[in-house]
Amino acid sequence: MVKFCWENGVSFGKLPSKQSLPVPKTPENWFQLTDEEKKLWKRTKEKVVLRNRAIEADIMNMSQDIATAKEYLEMGQFYLPHSLDFRGRVYPIPVFNHQRSDHIRSMFEFANGKPLGEEGVYWLAIHIANSGDFGKISKKPFEERYQWAVENSYWLKTIGEDPYGTIDDWSIADKPFSFLAGYRDWE
Repeated sequence: MVKFCWENGVSFGKLPSKQSLPVPKTPENWFQLTDEEKKLWKRTKEKVVLRNRAIEADIMNMSQDIATAKEYLEMGQFYLPHSLDFRGRVYPIPVFNHQRSDHIRSMFEFANGKPLGEEGVYWLAIHIANSGDFGKISKKPFEERYQWAVENSYWLKTIGEDPYGTIDDWSIADKPFSFLAGYRDWE
């Protein structure tokens, strides 16, 4: 879904946009503008140019991330090396890692899955509720979050069966790709 959204220019949440902003053209009446109006135009143009540079960097990063994800997918299994600092904190070394934004984090899956069991299903339901955060459900007690997932299981199933046709439904989630990935395991 990340690749589909990226390639089709569907942008929401923290998924970067591929659309550059139009750079303001110099006004025809430039010489009639006051110094303050000229400064304002220059600042506006500078902001647009800087934003377009950031968009270009996002495009390059997303292209690299998608290529890396494809390469890792072809490997089947892979390991992410980590480093430890002197305080005992653990950091992944590669840029493509599970601590990035939602659209990158949702691409990771354990190679050797295990059955969730009753307790695992309970916590997965809470994860789905937290990722969606519809109606600020993530602020409610765990039991209410679990109930929300159970009560909305038909809607979740509809999204899972047709994620392309239901983008408008799941893209408004707090963490849309994690929400969608969580549902895959909920089935």
